[in-house]
This record gives sequence, C-alpha cells and structure tokens, in this order.
Amino acid sequence: MDYLIKKSDNKIYVASNNQYLVFDITIQRYLNNLLIKKLNNLKTLEKMTKKLFNFNNKIPLYITENILLLCITSYRMEESFYINYFEIKKHEIIDKEIIISFYNNHEMKLPNKIAYLNQLKKARLIIEYFNK
Repeated sequence: MDYLIKKSDNKIYVASNNQYLVFDITIQRYLNNLLIKKLNNLKTLEKMTKKLFNFNNKIPLYITENILLLCITSYRMEESFYINYFEIKKHEIIDKEIIISFYNNHEMKLPNKIAYLNQLKKARLIIEYFNK
C-alpha cells in the first residue's frame, strides 16, 4: 500500500501496485480489518501509541512490518489522507510543497510540507522503538 485516501464520497481509495482499489467502507473498518490479524484494533493502537510516545495528535499508525501510515489528514476529518512510510523512496522539498517518490515509480505532490515532516519525525521514533 502506497497511500490511503478517504474522499468526500466516504469511499476509501487505496493506491497499491500502481492501481487504485476502492472500498465502500470507513477508514476505521478498513484499518481494523488489517489490525485484526495482530489481535488489535484502531482505537487501541492509537491509545497505546499516544501513551508510549507522548503524541498528542495526528498519530502515525504502525499496522504491520511493512505498513506505517503517516497521518497527513486524520480519518476523523471529512477527507483523510495517509501515506505508507515504508513505500516512500525519497522526497524533495520545493518551497512549501513536497514531492514524494514511491518505490513503484510514481510521484505525488503534497502541499502540506509541515504535516509531512512532522509525521516523518514521529515515524522514525516508532521505527527506532521496534528496532531496539
């Protein structure tokens, strides 16, 4: 999974392997379906991540060993956006925007540079924790 978007039509769009998969469910249900394999759920994951790392808002979501979702816009908002940290090949900062290159050779332009950079810092703390 490269990224996950919830649009105003309340559908989930998952970019994976250079294609869009569309799901007519909430982000919470979609992520809970992924988390159930680890006997976990979204509410518990957020609560424990907040507690362990002292995060207040926009919690990165460590789903599996190859999915760490950076919260650009929270799932609680009308339109949401998450990027999988492990699929980012590189990023380039240009003025107030960031261009993200993914491993499967596509790029995305993000207007919210600060949210992205803050999420990277948080993600690195999470990864460091699991690499101990």
